[in-house]
Amino acid sequence: SQTDPDFNICPGYTLDVGAEGPVVIDADYTSIKCGDEGLLSDECTIKGGFAQFQVVGSPEGVELSGLTMQGSTGASVIAGGSKESTLRLRDCAWTQNTGASAILIRDNVETDFNEDASLLLASNATAMSVEIRDCEFKKNKVSHGTVSNMGGTLIIYKNRFENNTALGGDVVVAKSGTCKLQENCFFSHSSVAAGTIFVQEGAALSGNANNF
Repeated sequence: SQTDPDFNICPGYTLDVGAEGPVVIDADYTSIKCGDEGLLSDECTIKGGFAQFQVVGSPEGVELSGLTMQGSTGASVIAGGSKESTLRLRDCAWTQNTGASAILIRDNVETDFNEDASLLLASNATAMSVEIRDCEFKKNKVSHGTVSNMGGTLIIYKNRFENNTALGGDVVVAKSGTCKLQENCFFSHSSVAAGTIFVQEGAALSGNANNF
């Protein structure tokens, strides 16, 4: 049987993706983690680039864990797989990213974005499912949402958002996307839209419990 793709980054290592482009993930059950356990405290850093990770095709069971992602200029993580695709982000941190979003969920279009962040948001079909759990978002300055869900299914559980500047808010749900929020903390955000969470007409907040 085929072995699941499992990649361990050495603790303390910094990977600069600026020259090589994003890590493209298209295989089921791909796991990329810091050290053996996927812990943020093991200090693995991914920096630079327009995008750092991009999910394409229809992979299920993808997971990133224990990574600090900083300095992207488009979207650090582009969750661009088909509606059957699933991604879990666990014990990660995003800091000092710019562009459209730190995390962007959009439909399955393998596009050369030519480093134009505005092209990232042109999503018109049902997008993939993403779960963000036990992560941190600090000092990101983006043009849309810190996390933007353009037509997918999003679960945000036990995360901390602090000192982010995002025109739409820390979480933006649009284009018939859904979002469930539970036990998250939001501190000192700056946005043009009123509030921390922006839900466009036609999108839905499927759950909102014990957020502060």
